[in-house]
Amino acid sequence: MTVVAFRNGTGKPVGTPTPRQQRVQSYEMPAPIGMNTMTPIADLPSTDCIYTYNLLPYELGLQTREGYRTWSDGFTPADSSIRTIIPFNGNTSTNDRLFAANDQGIYNITARSGNMGAPADRPSGISWPTTGAQAGYVTWTHFTNDAGAHFLIAADESNGLYQYAESTGTWTAMTGINGVTETEVFFVMSHKQRLWLITRAGDVYYLPINSIAGQATRFNVDANFREGGNASGLYSWTVDGGDGVDDYFVAVSREGGVVIYRGNDPANAGTWGLVGVWYVGRLPAGNRAGSQYGGQLFLLSEHGLVNLNRLIEGGTLQDASNVSTDKITRIVREDLIENLGVRGWEIKTNAPDNHFYILSPDNGNAPRIQYVRNMTTNGWGLMRGVPMATGDVFQGNYYFADPSAAKIYQKQGTLDDVDIDDNGGREIEFSMLTSFQGNAQKKRVQWIRPHFISSRSPAFAVQARYDYDLSENNQIVEASPGSAALWDQAIWDNAQWVGGIEASESLRGATGIGQAVAIALRGEVTDRAVLAAIDVIYEPGGFL
Repeated sequence: MTVVAFRNGTGKPVGTPTPRQQRVQSYEMPAPIGMNTMTPIADLPSTDCIYTYNLLPYELGLQTREGYRTWSDGFTPADSSIRTIIPFNGNTSTNDRLFAANDQGIYNITARSGNMGAPADRPSGISWPTTGAQAGYVTWTHFTNDAGAHFLIAADESNGLYQYAESTGTWTAMTGINGVTETEVFFVMSHKQRLWLITRAGDVYYLPINSIAGQATRFNVDANFREGGNASGLYSWTVDGGDGVDDYFVAVSREGGVVIYRGNDPANAGTWGLVGVWYVGRLPAGNRAGSQYGGQLFLLSEHGLVNLNRLIEGGTLQDASNVSTDKITRIVREDLIENLGVRGWEIKTNAPDNHFYILSPDNGNAPRIQYVRNMTTNGWGLMRGVPMATGDVFQGNYYFADPSAAKIYQKQGTLDDVDIDDNGGREIEFSMLTSFQGNAQKKRVQWIRPHFISSRSPAFAVQARYDYDLSENNQIVEASPGSAALWDQAIWDNAQWVGGIEASESLRGATGIGQAVAIALRGEVTDRAVLAAIDVIYEPGGFL
């Protein structure tokens, strides 16, 4: 007789292996909204990341940025880089023009060309009388006079006032202004149907209403700059001041003084008055520290990107929420303070991409970057590897200038540096580090699974980072050709054709052990891709 012994209460024979309890756990991290460098690193939520390069904030998640292709090349001389891009929107779209200025003159770059030559070699171009130095740094404004004629008024820092007339399609030096030497004007702005000017001496003037000539009247704003300095910029700001929408006149000094007026006729004290005086901190070199978008006026200063709307409502610079770079203010402020005297700071809006750019100068110590804000989610990211010194939107496309060569690019497509014949190009690299998540318990990450949405799965490498290791993932990846079918080379009924957007995921192994865990992602793409989420599978351990 065979005797079988059973464990008490188990109903299983002695010697039967006890199943090991499942210890593997998992969590899903949705794609971050954007960067956060202000919150203590141990308290960052999963909706923020520590840095993200070329994976930019969009509504669906983090999306790889657009590529760029050469639009204008072959300028003479070849080493004279473009300093300003100037769009002109005419009475009809057929009269729209795109111009670019460097230290030689103004070029018509409306048509794509690899043989630009000198400024006067192309229709509607004009050469500067004074070249070099600060020539090519231009402020500009659209203006319509009493007769309904459309003009583009430009002020060059070395050559003064110029006008482009839609009726003739030509640029000419401006004349006929009394009280101001036209060649001494370096800044121009239009406010309530008047042209406002700043001379190189720092004096502010305005012209008669609806006029591009006539008597210039000096307007003293310097007396209200409590920190000293002369006017360096003027802005027309559309805002609701409590009794309806109106346009405010804003003057700023290089030392950061802000003076705001309201009214229609600056010569009539009964219809023109001071709204207030504020201080935003020292402004960077040049005169491109301000920009208006959607009823908000932003000023770039040593404190970051200041939202003037918040200040006139009683906010202070000490409250980070009044600085629109709030979540990345630390790194922007450090960059600004280090390079405040270097030209190259600029605020630009790329409405087609719903992005707001802070362009920074090339300090020679690191790759040039641009700070990018999504204007809907307010998330921040960084563009890297884009040679963007200045730029603007024209007919729904964003154009920008190379800082080191006389070359202009159009943001377009899914490859970088496509040549003038639409050949070549390279994959777009991206890199991102999520926030650190976890508790005091040790954990060993075993698997990581990013989720992408794209027409072609990106090539990527992914690693676990432990206990506040902020280093980038330095694994080398190659762009994958994907599994999409090529025309005339695939079986019709069985192939998956390029063009469809679908979700993809790929499980990758991970190593290491620690308490707090972040994910370092690096990759390359040849198609736009959205990072939707990241799954993390780990084995929990003990406290020690």
